[in-house]
Amino acid sequence: MAKVTGARFVADMLRGYGVTHVFFVPQMLLETLTGMEGMGIRRVMVHGEKAAAYMADGYARAAGLACSPVIAITGGPAPAARYRHAYQELEDFGQFEHTTKLNAHVDHIGRLPDMLRQAFREATTGAPGPVHLQIGG
Repeated sequence: MAKVTGARFVADMLRGYGVTHVFFVPQMLLETLTGMEGMGIRRVMVHGEKAAAYMADGYARAAGLACSPVIAITGGPAPAARYRHAYQELEDFGQFEHTTKLNAHVDHIGRLPDMLRQAFREATTGAPGPVHLQIGG
């Protein structure tokens, strides 16, 4: 069985869940975004994280997706680099705690498949709502 990179896995999973638009800041998941070429997922580059959140929420609501089932995927410091004063190191994880249905860390690539599935499940079931995954490193 051929090995699949984490980037390709994420792109394939987004397509499999029927994602049509991704609003992004060109800082992370660049290989994933490249892997979406030809998948029918529109990639919309924005100036900042705040704009991406507003645009994703607005698009979800305009598309008739009640309660905005948006999945925010952000980067975070690798555990070994935490507290070493890396460029723009900011602990933003807690800022998602009170505004999301699920706020979770993905600290190891092996957890990516089940955490993405859980994120989609949480965002779209019951009362749909936003979810946050912080991918370390």
